[in-house]
Amino acid sequence: MKLAAADAAVTVLIAGAYWERREHRFGDVAVIWLPASGVTGWLERAVRRTVGALLPRLLHAGVVLRNRLEEGRRLGKYRRLARLLPAVSRLRDLSTSSRPRQRRSPRRPRPVTAEHDLVAELRALRPDIVHALDPVASRAARRAGADVSESDAARIATETARFAPRSPAAPRLLIGPRNGNGQAWAWARAVEAWSPDVRSTALAVGFPAGELRLDFPADVRVTLDDWGSRRWQRWWVSHVLADFTHVLLETGEPMLGRQNGDDAFADLPVLRQHGLTAGLIFRGSELRDPRAHAAREPHSPFAEPSDPLTARLQGRADRVHAQLEHCDAPCFVTTLDLLDDLPRAQWLPHVLDLERWGPGPPILERRVPVVVHAPTRESLKGSQAIDAACEPLAAAGRIDYRRLRGIPSGQMPAALRSADVLVDQVVNVGSYGALSLQGMASGRLVVANVSDHVRARLDAELPVVQATPDTLAGVLEDVVGRRAEHTEIAAAGRRHVERFHSGRHSAEKLLAFLSG
Repeated sequence: MKLAAADAAVTVLIAGAYWERREHRFGDVAVIWLPASGVTGWLERAVRRTVGALLPRLLHAGVVLRNRLEEGRRLGKYRRLARLLPAVSRLRDLSTSSRPRQRRSPRRPRPVTAEHDLVAELRALRPDIVHALDPVASRAARRAGADVSESDAARIATETARFAPRSPAAPRLLIGPRNGNGQAWAWARAVEAWSPDVRSTALAVGFPAGELRLDFPADVRVTLDDWGSRRWQRWWVSHVLADFTHVLLETGEPMLGRQNGDDAFADLPVLRQHGLTAGLIFRGSELRDPRAHAAREPHSPFAEPSDPLTARLQGRADRVHAQLEHCDAPCFVTTLDLLDDLPRAQWLPHVLDLERWGPGPPILERRVPVVVHAPTRESLKGSQAIDAACEPLAAAGRIDYRRLRGIPSGQMPAALRSADVLVDQVVNVGSYGALSLQGMASGRLVVANVSDHVRARLDAELPVVQATPDTLAGVLEDVVGRRAEHTEIAAAGRRHVERFHSGRHSAEKLLAFLSG
């Protein structure tokens, strides 16, 4: 969406007849979704009490920022917003009394039928630009004397459709709280694309990510401090129980904060007692049993049980499997190898943005092909063995070997498209994950160690070149020597992702969960 005067620190307001929490940022320009006049009092008060916790970067929450500055706290992620204080100072004080209020039965937001209340909101905020998403907002903006932008009308209409109210009987799905690789967001958008009546929300909690810089999109973002805050948890629980019908909890993490316990299983009874349907999504190490894996796979990274990482993962997997023995919630796994650990689960494929991960230039046309390896956890990728195979080939001038480290997620598509070959992993975790899919979508040749029985679970041939620690060097020599054949395998990889990971397969599984 192109914004006028986007080179200045301006207040930008998007007003609509229906309200939903959304946050967008374009450089130093903040975009506000304003609660329109049809929002009932209970929801507006909830927004005002919690806007600092849920959306701390919104200009709408300027008073929260000022309070934090006055208290002398570290700015942290508020540092960029501090430069916008001249604009923030024009916003009205949204703080409310912290005195307890009498509990009222919640009511749903209703559509705006007149614009006079919205005019008052606009006049109070005095925005520089208004993107009016519906006739009510457009009339109100003009009555308030605001500058109404009509740019990018098609995109605005598309966005508006997502926030229109659904039928009371329509499912409302919440997915989180990990959002690893942006998958909660991708699943949410996929199910909405295939069933417009469904409203889906992706929650992302700011769990520590080590050296990785993760900036994946999400509908609701929560800091780790707020995640542990009792005040935030009280509001969030009431919001989830009132506004959603279905919940999918990722990676064994709780959805309702830590108040019920430290894992997803502690939230399941609470959700069910309030009439919500809850399911579990497992993505890897939280479910994979290292002991069973080592007995099953010849190149398992868990062969040494005394290894500290293996011991830690074994303890976690044991706890999860003990809980699963008494859990009948629907379960999903994101990689086919995890069906070995939980046979009753369903495969919920990763979803990729096929435009973002579009094909790069033709591969294997350079005299010396570029081979990349981008491990997130080296011990589970066999990075030492990959280095041992690739570095001698690079020294001999056969390949240009590059290790990708600390690359922000936004730069990964370009990084992969600059390569010819992606070596994902050679120790046999048993399957192919998000990085392999990104490589295939980008038209790169992907090399990995995928078990035969995992390949057999697909109803199509998996276009991933097989390699183990012992065979990787020979495989890469073969790639250099037979370029035409491997170029065709890379092209098949793109077709594979379009077939299984465009969102259709995942949406079908999620819609079955919502209708069950």
